[in-house]
Amino acid sequence: MLNKYDKEGNRLEARDNDSVILSEYDPLGRIIEESRIIAGKTYVTGYRYDKVGNLRFIKYPESNVWVEYKYNKLNQLVGITGFADGTVDNPAFTYVDNGFLTGIRYNNGTNTEITPDANSRVKSIKVITVDEGTPFDISYAYDGNNNVESRTNHITGNTNYYYYDKLDRLTAAEVEGTFYGERTGFLGVAEEDIFGTLSLVEPEDYWVKFDYKGNSIGVVLVEKASIGKIELKPAPEVLEHRVEKNTLTVYYSPDNFTFYKLPEDQWYFEKDEDGDITIIFEEPVEALAFKIHSKFDDRDMYFGFVDKSEFYGDLRNMVKIYQRSDGARLEYDYDAGGNRTAKRTIVGNTEEITYEYYEGSNRLKKMTNNRTGETFYYVYDENGNLIEKGNRFTVKVDGSVEFIKEGFDVEYWRYEYTVRNRLKAVYRNGKLKAKFIYDADGNRIRSETEEEGNINYVFNYAGKVIYEDNISEGKKISYIYAFDRPIAKVEGIVGSDTEVYYYHHDNLGSTRLMTDGKGQVAWEQDYLPFGEDLHKPGISVVDFAIDAKYKFTGQR
Repeated sequence: MLNKYDKEGNRLEARDNDSVILSEYDPLGRIIEESRIIAGKTYVTGYRYDKVGNLRFIKYPESNVWVEYKYNKLNQLVGITGFADGTVDNPAFTYVDNGFLTGIRYNNGTNTEITPDANSRVKSIKVITVDEGTPFDISYAYDGNNNVESRTNHITGNTNYYYYDKLDRLTAAEVEGTFYGERTGFLGVAEEDIFGTLSLVEPEDYWVKFDYKGNSIGVVLVEKASIGKIELKPAPEVLEHRVEKNTLTVYYSPDNFTFYKLPEDQWYFEKDEDGDITIIFEEPVEALAFKIHSKFDDRDMYFGFVDKSEFYGDLRNMVKIYQRSDGARLEYDYDAGGNRTAKRTIVGNTEEITYEYYEGSNRLKKMTNNRTGETFYYVYDENGNLIEKGNRFTVKVDGSVEFIKEGFDVEYWRYEYTVRNRLKAVYRNGKLKAKFIYDADGNRIRSETEEEGNINYVFNYAGKVIYEDNISEGKKISYIYAFDRPIAKVEGIVGSDTEVYYYHHDNLGSTRLMTDGKGQVAWEQDYLPFGEDLHKPGISVVDFAIDAKYKFTGQR
């Protein structure tokens, strides 16, 4: 790494691997132009300030337009030209006397109203759009230690409740959202179920060929339940198979004798890179038995069965079925050091995950799902970086761990780091999943992944990503900031004729909604207490055209 400075101590140049940062300053030592070279491509950002140091203008990479920030006499932001137009007399950002932000008026006609309580905590947040009314209306109540003890959704009428111990650690939460809990019963097969009318029977041999003879597979529950999801998993050696949505029929039955077809427009089909299938019902279906029928019925010229099966395996590992609920109770346990030792999700049945840590440290050692019995083991280098984790392993007498890296249901991850302890590569089951490059400031400026391709990230001088350049897809994204969080996402270069989406946040700064240029909701979701994604209650599948990217507490 190489840095160069001027006589005032301003950094003029910073070089590290495939990145270069070149900075120019005004007489007051403020950056007015920054050139960032990433993998041979140069991105230039310009800045201008007022006399008290507020950022007044910014010119984004590859743009010829200066975005203007306006302030009042108290140096409070009142407008961002082109995104939240406002003036001192007609501000787009409003405040109460103590400086608490109470409102944002976006250029798509959407307004966010924020109400403080007597202690300047967020009491309520309401988003009002032009056409859709009020898609977000939440209020909060606090305990004496400023912990949120309840959150009321005034649209659904549901209230989340949060409970804490004497150390202000969250011990339980009752929350709304879409949850799935696995249900049990006997696994069955209906062979030669050509017309979908046969009952499921428990097989003598659990090795099953699904896409053969018009077979059906499924589950007969112990008792009726409202099912929302079914998972199908072939044998581990099956890397590709021919099963798609148009080759399947979903049936349900109140008694395992009379079966009814679930219309194709009432269930969704997902198939991942491992060939595992997830079937999600648009609405929960209450029944005793569920079966998935394969339409494959290959025959020879004499009408005899021909075995062309590609989806086969042990039935006990092939089918899982889940109840859907619009709410759940979550419970958490901790050790004396504040590390979480257990998480229980109660949706009909209880699913518990336990956590074990290395002695004398806060590093996670093992994570176990007590329902499935699956355990992940974690290994670190001497600097504390996670270098391996996997679900099939042997712990030797000396305490070292040997991982199984391939085979049935194996999940093995390996991580590589730079000499500065920055993650540079991720492997799953021996296959490279992601590579990363950093600049001299430690910012991750390039990612190379199978899913998204090669993306360059341009940071501003405050360490925020303001521009993404997807080299593989030719797609560019610009982010407009206010109060250290994105408030707008430009699907292209700033100033070009392109779509703009607006961010709407909750009390933690988490993105809960995004609206498009017409003020219509384009993306939305909720979160579990520690940041996991959570669909709204009643929402089974989310297929938005955009991705917020900056989500829980505004993090990527």
